[in-house]
This record gives sequence, structure tokens and C-alpha cells, in this order.
Amino acid sequence: MKKSILSLTVILAIGMIFTGCQKKESLTVIDIDAVSTEVINVAEFRDELEELDDTVLTNIYTTIQLSDIEKYKVYVNSTSAKAEELAIFEAKDEAKAENILQAVNERIKDLKFGFEGYLPEELQIIENAVVKKEGKYVLFAVGQNYEKINEVFMKYIK
Repeated sequence: MKKSILSLTVILAIGMIFTGCQKKESLTVIDIDAVSTEVINVAEFRDELEELDDTVLTNIYTTIQLSDIEKYKVYVNSTSAKAEELAIFEAKDEAKAENILQAVNERIKDLKFGFEGYLPEELQIIENAVVKKEGKYVLFAVGQNYEKINEVFMKYIK
């Protein structure tokens, strides 16, 4: 009897050790539609935003792989005359979210380069871009009301 209890205790302890060592995916679930709607409402973007489809998305986020993405909402300034953008991605997993985060950082560099000689006053807005990664989600926005945008993002990141 003592031997079987000892054996059971050892098996349970080993199981707990292996379970504790496994890499766990984040359990955060973010409603992309709700976040994008709320950001658009509070950000007070100066121009209309245009939602992008797959073709245009991969043209401006050149290193993004659509196969890494479960769902997304991306909006850019419809006139291209202002540094305003909103992008929320749900990746297939956390590793793919890292790839998307890198693509977002490349996009920020592209925006800086594009506005530097064209409309340098927009550079400060780009410098205040809000970028968050939580689990398999990447949230990115460029807008004058970056504090309000950040508050919305933080509300959805748990």
C-alpha cells in the first residue's frame, strides 16, 4: 500500500513538473472589431480612414505574411496627406505575432521616411505611434490623440 501511494505521488509530482515547464499561449482574447471601432471614435483622426484589403495590406506592410494572420483590421489615411493609421492583427500564434510586430516596426520606418521630406510636421505624430503586443495580438496606431488611443489599447489588454 505504501509503495503504491509513493509511486502515485512520484508520478503526480513528475506530471506537475512537466506541465509547469510547458510554454503556455496567452489566454488574452481581443475583439478586433470593438477595438478598431473604439479607437476610431476617440482618436479624432483628421481625415477619413480607408480600410485595407489583402492586396494593399501586403503592399504597405511588405514583410507581413497573410498566412501568419488569423484576422486583421487596418485603416490608413484616405488622402495619404496625414500620418494617421490604425492596424490591429490577430496572429495564428505568438511566434507569428512577433513577425507581425517586426512588420509594424518596418511600417513605422517607412512612414518616417515618407513624411520626412514631404510633411515633416507629421514626424512628431509618427514618433508618438502606439504599438502594443499582447499574446498573439499586435495593436498599432498613429494619430494626434495617441494618449486616448493608448488608453483604448490598454483597456483591451488584460
